[in-house]
Amino acid sequence: MDSKHVHSMDFFFRKSMTDVDIASNSHWQEILDTLQLSKSVAEIDTHDIEGKEMVSLKMWEAFYYTYARWKSFSPRIDDTKSRKSDGEIYIRRWVCNKEGFRKEKFLNMPDRKKRPKEITRCGCQVALRILRLQKTNLWRCQEFVPFHNHDLVIPSQMQFTRANREVPEAVAAQDVKTSSSTQVGEHSSEHQKMTQLSRFGALNAYSNSMNFFASHSEATFQMAKMELEKLNTIFRASYEEGQNSQNSQPTTTYRDNPNIIQDPVRVRTKGMASTNSRKGTNDGVQGGRQCTLCGGRDHNKRTCMRRTGV
Repeated sequence: MDSKHVHSMDFFFRKSMTDVDIASNSHWQEILDTLQLSKSVAEIDTHDIEGKEMVSLKMWEAFYYTYARWKSFSPRIDDTKSRKSDGEIYIRRWVCNKEGFRKEKFLNMPDRKKRPKEITRCGCQVALRILRLQKTNLWRCQEFVPFHNHDLVIPSQMQFTRANREVPEAVAAQDVKTSSSTQVGEHSSEHQKMTQLSRFGALNAYSNSMNFFASHSEATFQMAKMELEKLNTIFRASYEEGQNSQNSQPTTTYRDNPNIIQDPVRVRTKGMASTNSRKGTNDGVQGGRQCTLCGGRDHNKRTCMRRTGV
């Protein structure tokens, strides 16, 4: 398939794609205002970007990665130049991941032990090059090539490209409350987290495919938007209810588990409690000195009547 045919097919299938919403990129509206763009992502051309300026490198990076995600290709950094004095970057260039060709030495290796990887680079010319101006300290686009010479990724598979292998922070930062005192609790927490991420990936694939087909007409777009708003309200309420129920449950520790041997009860002393013989005897006689000769009280053997005879 030649490049012209690929370009025309790409434009035909994507010319009705709606603009990127603010939820997918928090800076997208600011980027559109700065670049003065009123077109959809699929209709952006070279003259729409070249010569435009933005205040930071991160804004250009956010623009190009969002553009690439909705255009269905994976970008990568190709060239970066920085000053030797302070290390500040003044040139950055992004290209399609299929830019260039594999080196000849990796194609003909006589002592190869592993099977060679599939050739993925085909000399694609898509690129974005920006330069920081010294006078204004703004970043200006010097090169923007939007046309590919290969088939693009289908929307349902975009999440598996290298530039999009990221889980949203809201999902990654979600805390699953489990007991960390036992190994069983740790395995359960990890399994639950992996299951949740698997569900997220599957739903993301389905939603990408639905978005692609629903964006082809205004009627299907409005229908999908209305249904998604309803589902979002239902799922949000269910999620918040589950979070509230988890927070209301009392925290348990290993001491509350009846199947675990508990620690022994601590006592002040070991063995039998000490007794004071002077406090009293079993016969009710008040304690005191006791004679070893007669067993009487209030005297000793030196003053005992048996010895003195008095």
